This record gives sequence, structure tokens and C-alpha cells, in this order.
Amino acid sequence: MVTISVVNNKGGVGKTTTVHNIGVGLANEGYKVGLIDFDSQANLSMTLKFEHKTDLKTALLKRKALEISDFSQTLDNENLYILPNLKDTTSQMFAEFSDIERLDALRNILTLLDFDFLLIDTPPNLDIQTYNSMITSNYILVPVEYDIYSVSGLKVLVENIDKIKARMNPNLELLGILVTKVDERESINKPIHDILKRDFDEKVFKTFIHTNKQFKHAQVNRLNIFNFRDRKGSNDYHKLTKEILKRIK
Repeated sequence: MVTISVVNNKGGVGKTTTVHNIGVGLANEGYKVGLIDFDSQANLSMTLKFEHKTDLKTALLKRKALEISDFSQTLDNENLYILPNLKDTTSQMFAEFSDIERLDALRNILTLLDFDFLLIDTPPNLDIQTYNSMITSNYILVPVEYDIYSVSGLKVLVENIDKIKARMNPNLELLGILVTKVDERESINKPIHDILKRDFDEKVFKTFIHTNKQFKHAQVNRLNIFNFRDRKGSNDYHKLTKEILKRIK
């Protein structure tokens, strides 16, 4: 099972949109995909349609290894499942765990899963939930905007990824940096893209996600961009899915 956390300690860069639509993109390719909503805002859970089984907080506190049957099958795609959040899986909850258990809480309940891919949506900060996600994952995908504030925090994030790799998870790798909300008319794009390429080189995805109001409309209707039938958005995420598969293989 390939586990990918979508991480950025800055909010509003499209983490949830990316988790949702990569998940559907992979499911459309025939892979069995699980999604975990680890953000206490629970936006991913609010966006998808599914029959509720169990939720993330319950699963964590039970400390019992999950199986695919514990995940809720979504209506997006028969290959797409979710472990939802009920807006109460916050960092305070981890006070109930011992120091030894705290950082491994998520990894310990996922040992029996055999999805092809597991995607984790994380909160917009580097807290205990984000560290749990990184400790659990094989790869980190980082969405950013062509915005100097979005880009400036990347080095700190990558340093944290390197620390987790060295101390807790030797299998962890930076899958790539995904530029989102791109308006090709903006002159600021090139100088900021040059900074990204200078600092991260081949880790910057060739695919980028255009700014697109249809993402908001799709979310209001609780649809992914493929089922919403927006050609621009679905083309972007289809290309990204293909590039992810090439990088992993």
C-alpha cells in the first residue's frame, strides 16, 4: 500500500481539493483508494457522499487495526473509500495517549489495510496530527500557490520531513511540490516558479492546477471535478494522477 500525505502548514492552498481529486483520479485508473480526513475542519468529509460506518477519532481511541470494511465506500467511485472526521479529532485528543503511543497512533491502526493507495488530508499546521500523518506515509505531496508567503515556508516543512525520515520513518520521501490556483495571466508566476525550481528542481511537478471557480461549485454540490464534468479541472487532475503514478513507479 502506498500512503501519501498532502501537507502544507499554510491554509488555503488546495490540500482537500487535491486529496479528493487525486483519490478519484487513482480510483478511475482502477486502483482501490482509501482517504483519511485528518483535518479537524472535516472539509473532506463534508464534501464526499457516503454511508457512515466509523470515524477517525473512534478508530484512534479504540487502538484497533482497521480493515477496508471499516472505511465507508463513497458515491464518487466504487473504488474510493473514506475514513471521515467528525470535527472532533483535534490535537487535544492525543493527550489521552502515552508519550510512546502519541506519534504512532495513526500508523498503529493502519497495519492491516491493503488499499493500493491511501491518501491523508492534514490540517494547515505542523501539529501532532500532521506528524502522525508523516510518520505513517511513504510520500509527502505539498501543494503551494505562486505566492511568496506560500513558498517561503517550504524549507521549514522540508526540514521537518527530513527529521521525520531520519528519526521515525526511513521510508518517507517528498513526492513533489504541486503548484495550485495558477492564473497564467499573472506576471508573478515566473519569478516564483524560478525560486521553486532553484530550491527543489525536479521535485516540482510538471503538472499544475489552474485557478478554476468550478472547484467551488463542485464542492457545494458534493461532487469531485471529474463527476462535475469540468474539462479544465478534470484534465489538470488527470494529468497529475498520471505524473504521480510515473513518479512512484
